[in-house]
Formats: sequence, C-alpha cells, structure tokens
Amino acid sequence: MSLLLLSSATTLPVTPRLTATLQLQGVIAVDIPGPITVYQGDTASFLLTVLQDDGQPFDLATATAIEFRVKPADGAPDPPTILKALGSGVVVSLATPATGTAIIALGTGDTAISPARYRVDVVVVAPNLRQHVIAPQDFVLAAVV
Repeated sequence: MSLLLLSSATTLPVTPRLTATLQLQGVIAVDIPGPITVYQGDTASFLLTVLQDDGQPFDLATATAIEFRVKPADGAPDPPTILKALGSGVVVSLATPATGTAIIALGTGDTAISPARYRVDVVVVAPNLRQHVIAPQDFVLAAVV
C-alpha cells in the first residue's frame, strides 16, 4: 500500500488504483476492449488479469470478492441478469494467486437469456479496496440461426 506524506508527523494511506484486462479464452487469447459478444446458448471463458498502479500483478489471494456482472443497463437494480462471483463461476488458481489472474466461466444456462445488448463490469473487493477493474462496457448476447 502506498502512503502519502502530509507532514513529518502525519501519513494517510493512498488506495492503489487497479487496472485489468479481459481476454476470451480459446486457441488465441485476445484482449477485449468491448463490446464483448457471446452467442445465445454458448459457453465462454474469460481470463481476467488484474494489475496494480506499478504494473505488478495484484495478489488475488487477498480478494474477498470478484464479481462479473451483466445488467440490462448502467445503474439497473440488482440482481444482475448474469452474475459470476468468486467461487461461483470465478476461479482464482490457488497455486498462483499472486499472478493476478482469474478465470470467469459462463455456462450455457448463463447465456440462455434473450439476445440483447447488455452492460458488463468486473469488480474486485479486497481489504480497504473496492474497485471496478473492468469499467462498464457493452456485452452483446447475439441470437443464433
């Protein structure tokens, strides 16, 4: 944690700013700046990589929550249309949590909803920290033939 020096006698903690990338898993991993497109009834896995201000991986072993939330619009009330959370669709490798990576898995039941343009974001919660690491962006659930 960084500290901001106000005077020789007073220091206040400065909350580190986290950033992240989201990659669709498959033969080729591609960073998804948005929109994310998934076809109705398909499965999809995303690699979430969370970094600290200095570019170093954020140790996800300290995370108390990681949420992938899909809603019909920004500011829509809970519950999300699709919610994947730590231990329920979001998996952090226990062998290497310090790499800052987690897998977010959508199953066929998650994507069996009405085709539409939704909004998605990803939030990480850790002690003294709650941040949107993937800012709200479009999530398109596309119809199939």
